[in-house]
Amino acid sequence: MKKLLLLIPFLVLAACNPGQKSTSATRSYVGAYNGLNTGLACANGSSNVGQIYDSGQGNFEANVKALLSATTATSDIGSISSVPNATTGVRFSGIIKLDTSGNVVAASSNLSMKIYDSLTLTGSDPIGIDFAISKGSQISGQFNMQTGQGQVTFSANDGIIRFQGTISAQTFSGVVQFQNSTNVNGGSAASGTLGQFTVARCGIIQ
Repeated sequence: MKKLLLLIPFLVLAACNPGQKSTSATRSYVGAYNGLNTGLACANGSSNVGQIYDSGQGNFEANVKALLSATTATSDIGSISSVPNATTGVRFSGIIKLDTSGNVVAASSNLSMKIYDSLTLTGSDPIGIDFAISKGSQISGQFNMQTGQGQVTFSANDGIIRFQGTISAQTFSGVVQFQNSTNVNGGSAASGTLGQFTVARCGIIQ
């Protein structure tokens, strides 16, 4: 079992502590991984599951382990692919509710992340990170309704996660950054860019 809490600066993904996460701060079982199309939420058949990946920087696995270092020992995390649609990787789903001015409606928004490492291929559960107002998280953000550009931040006692990007007619895509406040491995708390992300607009924006 792995325990995890994440912290993130204004441009980051972070995990929460057990009292603030709907799944607790351990690996949470969510069923077998079936790739990106694990949940069909859109009328056109697009998946409501988004992906966080690396377009070619070559340090994606290190970034994910840095994010998880707030609560998870690096030695407890397997390898993680940076390639979209691989059998390991970082997936997310949720709801970003916007009002008519483009402000994020916190009470109606939430985020769930699942980190599938090589250990999930041999029976271990993926690592779950969940943010919701009902679990003590804070959610805020704003988008320009003309350009689609903006950001949404998910935060808890141990840090914040920020998705910054653009909402187009088909997708919400951009960059995720993070900053932790603690490091169970010792040393300074980690921070930085986790990677790029993309998800079908119809699967997350309301």
